[in-house]
Amino acid sequence: MIGTFLLLILFFFFFLRDNTTGIVSIIIISLMNDMFELSLGFSLAVHYIIALVYIPKLLLDYKFISLKNRQLIRPLYIELFYLIFLAIFFGYIEPWESRYDYERSWSQKAEGRAIIQIFRLFAEFALMLILLLWLNKKRITIDYLLKAISLIMFFTLMMAFFDTALNGGLKQIFFSGSRILGDRFTGFNGEPRAFGRMCSFVLLFLVTFRASNKNKLIKIGMWSSIIGLVISLSASAYLMTLVWGTVFIIITQRYKYLFFGIPLILFLLFFLNQNEFFKESTLKKIENMVSNGGGYNQKEKVNAQEPEIFSSFEIFDRAALNFLYDEPFFFIIGTGPNMISIPSSPYLTASSYAIYENRIDSVPHSFLVNLTARSGIIGLTLWFVFFRRFKNALKGFDKKLQALFICVMLSQFIVDTSMFLLIIAVLLFIAQKNEKQILKEKI
Repeated sequence: MIGTFLLLILFFFFFLRDNTTGIVSIIIISLMNDMFELSLGFSLAVHYIIALVYIPKLLLDYKFISLKNRQLIRPLYIELFYLIFLAIFFGYIEPWESRYDYERSWSQKAEGRAIIQIFRLFAEFALMLILLLWLNKKRITIDYLLKAISLIMFFTLMMAFFDTALNGGLKQIFFSGSRILGDRFTGFNGEPRAFGRMCSFVLLFLVTFRASNKNKLIKIGMWSSIIGLVISLSASAYLMTLVWGTVFIIITQRYKYLFFGIPLILFLLFFLNQNEFFKESTLKKIENMVSNGGGYNQKEKVNAQEPEIFSSFEIFDRAALNFLYDEPFFFIIGTGPNMISIPSSPYLTASSYAIYENRIDSVPHSFLVNLTARSGIIGLTLWFVFFRRFKNALKGFDKKLQALFICVMLSQFIVDTSMFLLIIAVLLFIAQKNEKQILKEKI
């Protein structure tokens, strides 16, 4: 917990000095290390706390958000207000209930979740818009973001090495009571997969802008993210990177990358195959995912009606999908923001019941499943409209920017990470430029 307080103290120091670049560096540290969060009966990441602090400032300076940007994100505004309505309805008017609610804390019950998730939704929007606002007002630049992310990525990697060498000693100092995962690399993240996915998103962002920025820090950041991705030994991070890497090459038509990429992948496979954990765990997970096994028990069904494909998903996603399959009305309208765990708790396999007993409190980890659960077909449609508008707005720009947007959206729908908000803010800043600016600032 001391790590979180130190970061917040540093934030307020920069806040009092009106040091925007310093505040942005704190945001990036928090985005890249998910253990920097405050526990208030529920968890709130430092970057969201900062975003909430700046909401009044955002409202005063909203005029600096261009009309084009407002039109692009209008579908997300609509979903936001729809989710607020659902939170009030399913939190207080017709609240979700279960016979095991007495075992839940206030923050896990419908009324608690309604309030917490409304704050979290506002924090997500505020973070994206405040970064866009600072870019518009030239308080920060894309060049600064690239350098800051690269430098923080390097130090995050160093902390991952030191922490693992000390058997989780650094995490125990800064985040007392944190889980020790032996010789797994996590940095200041709770799990190796969170560390690996963060490295993958950072690599995607830096690769996109590398050609237009020759600063050596960018190259250091890229190699740091590659090394971090490799040592994470995360199957989901590997597959996500393979997916966006393939899409990126196809869209940009940079097939020459294959001549470097394929030998590098083969070398890494040979290197990783010497690692017992990779052979016994990561590789098997990848094989199961590719063969539609997902690494979970396919033979054990939730009920007789469960579609075979649902067994490919992890426990929380699987429970949500089974509930929505049994209750198609909520597949259309949604169940409210992060409220799905209450009605989906009965949809567990026998082995899952043995682990989680009477209930689950965690929400689906896949953003696609989470989005469907929270706002149903209505939300999916709004996000599709957002995707289509944004994609069209980037026509005429360098193909790498179009590829970045498509790849980050694809990756976000697979895994869900807050780094998505920073990248979308940067792309919103670029998308508002006119044709003359595009010619002058070809990236």
